[in-house]
Amino acid sequence: MKSLKVIDMSKVKQLSEMGESCFANAALETITLPKGLTKIPKFAFASSSLKSIVIPDSVTEIGEDAFSECAKLETVQFGKGVNLIGVRAFFMAGMKSIDIP
Repeated sequence: MKSLKVIDMSKVKQLSEMGESCFANAALETITLPKGLTKIPKFAFASSSLKSIVIPDSVTEIGEDAFSECAKLETVQFGKGVNLIGVRAFFMAGMKSIDIP
């Protein structure tokens, strides 16, 4: 997925989990996650080109290394449901702003 830059999954109704490393190393800059998603698995966005992400309220867990080495990731907005953040979930991410409810 070297050329895919934008994904909008906001209308997806039945997706509760994604596979490990599903968007790792992608050129992906923007993604809108579905409201029914419950877990962001380990290495899901590792080393991707994400610039910002809004984590839906339905997400309760962020896996280890989920956003590790996302150097362009500057803004993260957590949903109200997150109660577990894995080890190194944001290791070496370029975050400048974090919104935790």
